[in-house]
Amino acid sequence: MTVTVGVVDDSDIMRKGLLALLGTDPGLEVVGQAGDGDEALALVRAYRPDVLLLDVRMPRRDGLSIVSEIARQTRVLMLTFTDDDASIHRAMSDGAAGYLVHGTFDAESLAHMVRATASGAAPVSDVAMRAIQRGPVAVVPEPAGDLGLSARQVEVMDLIAQGRSNSDIAKHLFLAEKTVKNHINRSSPRWESAPGPRPSSGGSVDDLPAGGPSPGPPTGSAEGSRRGPAVGPAVGSVGPVADAVRFITLVMSARRAPRPDPHHR
Repeated sequence: MTVTVGVVDDSDIMRKGLLALLGTDPGLEVVGQAGDGDEALALVRAYRPDVLLLDVRMPRRDGLSIVSEIARQTRVLMLTFTDDDASIHRAMSDGAAGYLVHGTFDAESLAHMVRATASGAAPVSDVAMRAIQRGPVAVVPEPAGDLGLSARQVEVMDLIAQGRSNSDIAKHLFLAEKTVKNHINRSSPRWESAPGPRPSSGGSVDDLPAGGPSPGPPTGSAEGSRRGPAVGPAVGSVGPVADAVRFITLVMSARRAPRPDPHHR
């Protein structure tokens, strides 16, 4: 019997790769694909696939926000780079049948796990199994002194401030590199609420200079003309890189500020 499959991922390249992998098995038929949560819901309503392969981080509505709704209609197999415990527990508790992390399977094993999911099995990658065995993640309120960042996001910002690259941060925190990027992207709305200039053009956090942010020489100086414009939290700096540096500086200042003594009156 042919198993029908829906593929949901915000990356065109990733979707094409998954279509190629699934296409190696004549017992699987991809009936539709989507690039965000809203499109995924429409796909399920229109085609009712036996299994929906669902990414976590996507624009508009992400995968975690629609798992419970889709799981009432079909079998959901999470297929993602996101490997943090909180996402795994949320997906599974909301009704996902299984959780696979990219890089832990090949074409043959993926096809086998899709068929197994359609038959009622619950395939999970080793990293997901370890998260399940560790148990639910305690919800820790986000401290106001860190501008609303979670503890993990603060860790990532700390390491960025030290001049670490995304790959270095991933190794240091035992995370996938895409998970690090997700933390950075999820922190970006706070950049908009922080005082100062707003981003205007290209750049990324990986463009930060080694050793952390520094104001550098004046733009108009001879040294500045050789090295390019200053990157730092100086007034008037614009662009995502300068905005990120400014935001990191605010976070570091907030973390260094003395906390009020709750017993002092």
